[in-house]
Amino acid sequence: MNILAIMQNQWFQSPERVREILQRNAHRHGFQQAFCRRALARSFSGRRLLAAFGEDRFREIRWENASRELGRESSSVFPADIEHVRAVLATVQPDVVLTFGGVARDAVCTVQTQHSRWQWIVGPHPAARASDVPARLSTMASDLETLIAK
Repeated sequence: MNILAIMQNQWFQSPERVREILQRNAHRHGFQQAFCRRALARSFSGRRLLAAFGEDRFREIRWENASRELGRESSSVFPADIEHVRAVLATVQPDVVLTFGGVARDAVCTVQTQHSRWQWIVGPHPAARASDVPARLSTMASDLETLIAK
């Protein structure tokens, strides 16, 4: 099953350095995805996602962001790049799309058409402060497993 997760945007203490690393390795197939997955896994959001989805499923999911902008702090929020989201959906052609937070949800809602063939699971941003976020992420993971089992 082809699973795509769309988050809001990534942040790094030195976004300029990360942009340079990504640009320098742009020719290496899969580098950006692996780099971003590793960075996500080390973050607060990633730890919550790993707890909810498990390590194996986390590695299987294709992680993308609604914005290609890189923030300098965890509170960084950028508008979705709708063309980027549209291109990712067209390239990945997922069976299931997971969206985390309002920016990602709204971006996918904007590009979804009556011809979209994927199932969609909507959830909170993993770093949201509400006390029910871990439970809601676990529900998303359970819903995903139900779809996979069909």
